[in-house]
Amino acid sequence: MLDSPATVYLLILIVCAAIVRLTVMRKVPTPTAGGAIVMAIGIFGLAAMQRIPWLASFLSEPLALVLSVIWLFTAASYLIDFLKGTLHVHTESPIGRFGIGTWVAGTVVLARMDMVGVKDWSLQVEAILGLVALLLWGWYLRLVFDGFKAMRACHERLQTRGVILLTTVSTQAIALVAFDFAYNPPLFQWLDPVVSRVLFAGIGTVLIVLGTAFYFVGAGLILQRYWRQKDWTLVQDWDNTNCILHGAMSITGLASVLSGTIPVIICLSTWLYVLTMFILVELIELLRAYLRVRSLGWREGLFSYHVSQWARNFTFGMFFAFTWAFTKHYEIYLTSDLANLFRWILTYGQYLVLAFLLLEIGLYLIAHVEVRFSSRLRIPERARLRQG
Repeated sequence: MLDSPATVYLLILIVCAAIVRLTVMRKVPTPTAGGAIVMAIGIFGLAAMQRIPWLASFLSEPLALVLSVIWLFTAASYLIDFLKGTLHVHTESPIGRFGIGTWVAGTVVLARMDMVGVKDWSLQVEAILGLVALLLWGWYLRLVFDGFKAMRACHERLQTRGVILLTTVSTQAIALVAFDFAYNPPLFQWLDPVVSRVLFAGIGTVLIVLGTAFYFVGAGLILQRYWRQKDWTLVQDWDNTNCILHGAMSITGLASVLSGTIPVIICLSTWLYVLTMFILVELIELLRAYLRVRSLGWREGLFSYHVSQWARNFTFGMFFAFTWAFTKHYEIYLTSDLANLFRWILTYGQYLVLAFLLLEIGLYLIAHVEVRFSSRLRIPERARLRQG
């Protein structure tokens, strides 16, 4: 791995990224949910992009390497916070701390993207990143339970929003790692293949159940918040992360399909539930977009950047990934109407995911890139007026 061309390219990208960060990027702290960027780009690379063969043929490895650089810089930012004793800015908010789930899920998505995109790297890369994700998840769970206690003590559930469903997303991400270990015995050559499969598949199945339980607890708290807060509005109070209401169950369905232990009827029921929630939530989002444009204008209402917007990219990509996985494993169980719907999604959905991703990358660059000139290179005011 260390002497592979991909590793050399990665080091070059790290140097280039450091130069760009120091010269043209705005100096802003990395938000708690910064891992959502890795999640959104990674799920595109793992699923939607693979359904665009001409794009996947030349972009899979570069995207995996770029994603690795983004993950490294994001992780370094959090590590610096830890060393400086300021990590509490990510953990002190009862709701905001749930964003740490993006650290877990982002690490798992990176591991899987590296395995798909970088053929020179061995399975040990996924094992190492999987261990990192597992350790993060264990720490995250303690924060999660404290956060749930704080919400239960508040009448309006502390303005609960979809970010709390990252408990499900992160747990199912760990389940996906378990299934990879179950069906890739070379990772554990000292363990009998049958024992490895039974052990890790069993762990993964338990995690699916736990993640589903987290989902229903979180969804219940979100519904209670909007039920109890009588004066809420779509413009001010509906959060971008509420799209995880369908995204969290998409990754649950994906893990269920890949598990080999969850009955097909449950997987199909999960897909139908996700489709229903997808339509419902996104219709609400369309109405919210219309109201925000009327109230705030196009720029502020629709085309302003916030880290939570990556959640939509991730949830769209995850629904596509779930649909694709179900088709590959259980297409024979679909009725003709459902089969046609699945084919329609897999024919056009990848381009929608790509379009949303490009839009979000554009918004991110507009918000973070800052062209700086030295005093010697600045154009004098009079000259600028003449040029104008």
